[in-house]
Amino acid sequence: MSRVGKKPIPLPKGVKLQIGEQLQVEGPKGKLSVPIPKGISVRQADGRLEILRDGDQYAALHGLTRALARELAQTNVTVNAVCPGYTDTEIVSEAIGNIVAKTGRTQEEALRELTAHNPQGRLIRPDEVAEAVGWLCLPSSGSINGQSVVVAGGELM
Repeated sequence: MSRVGKKPIPLPKGVKLQIGEQLQVEGPKGKLSVPIPKGISVRQADGRLEILRDGDQYAALHGLTRALARELAQTNVTVNAVCPGYTDTEIVSEAIGNIVAKTGRTQEEALRELTAHNPQGRLIRPDEVAEAVGWLCLPSSGSINGQSVVVAGGELM
């Protein structure tokens, strides 16, 4: 873990926290509540907030949670996650190539394996993910907050 990841976050005066399954932050600019993800723990000590992770597999989530907690202590923003299923990108093409190379399956068989849990039976298009992100940025989506928006053709993630 980086030194930055271990560094406590100072809490500005007038900011109140409640820590449980969710981190509730209330300050001069508003109030917000966000879930604390599995593998991440939050604690308050000596006017500082500490964000910890259970292991390195939670590194990205740890950084995101830490950054959000820092921001939420100072401003009223909405924070959401867009969770795409297997998306028709270079990364998935490379994954299909790796499956073919390591298992001897055909490209069609590897693709079927990746899309087997998607009720639509297909890869997600990048523009579908971009449209979901764009929608969350609209003023009319201001009440969507602390959500995970799954763009996966009905696949349960």
